[in-house]
Amino acid sequence: MDYKNVAREILENVGGAENVEHLTNCATRLRFTLYDNDLINTEQLNKIDGVINVVKSGMQYQIIIGPNVGNVMMEIENMGISVKGVEQKKAAKHSRLDRFFDVISGIFTPIITALTAAGMLKAVLVLLDFFNLLGATSSTYLFFEFVSDSAFYFLPIFVAISTAMKFKTNLFIAGILGAALIHPTFVEYVAKGDSVSLFGLDVPLVSYISGVIPSILAVWFMSYVERFADHVST
Repeated sequence: MDYKNVAREILENVGGAENVEHLTNCATRLRFTLYDNDLINTEQLNKIDGVINVVKSGMQYQIIIGPNVGNVMMEIENMGISVKGVEQKKAAKHSRLDRFFDVISGIFTPIITALTAAGMLKAVLVLLDFFNLLGATSSTYLFFEFVSDSAFYFLPIFVAISTAMKFKTNLFIAGILGAALIHPTFVEYVAKGDSVSLFGLDVPLVSYISGVIPSILAVWFMSYVERFADHVST
């Protein structure tokens, strides 16, 4: 497969680079959010060598390529299209429900591969233990168990960073917000049930390990604070 040619033809038939609002990929698909959906030529896209199918889901057009999607994505990026999308002054109008699903999809799509890999590793460990090929108390089993658990334990950080990518705000500050939710000191407060207050307001003592909603809301709020700070400082 000529990845460069496939990438070029795909861009031509989604309305060109200037029509791409946001682009990301999962294990098998390119996921486009376009400014003007009327410019996409799905019939021609389906004729491209290497394209398996084109489906529309909410605001997204998903171009199914298969395991070679990473190579095609790389060629598209080499043409100047960022996974964060192309900045434009005005986006096409979409319903609030479509935008909601677009945000959720944009946040979780980049981390699906990591979660899938962790889940598969857990499944392999269960099978090895079931068939008595590897004991659940062995050091090898325990090592791979905490490796697979890490993806879910640190999920608030991954979600915070992915949310920052979607809202186009600072990734590192977002990562700090996610990390704060699972900081050992805070986790200890939760375990002990000690009261915690912030500016005189009680902070609910809830375990945020593997949680996603607090990270999303925190980074969403942060994106507005950052824009306000940038506006004031310029």
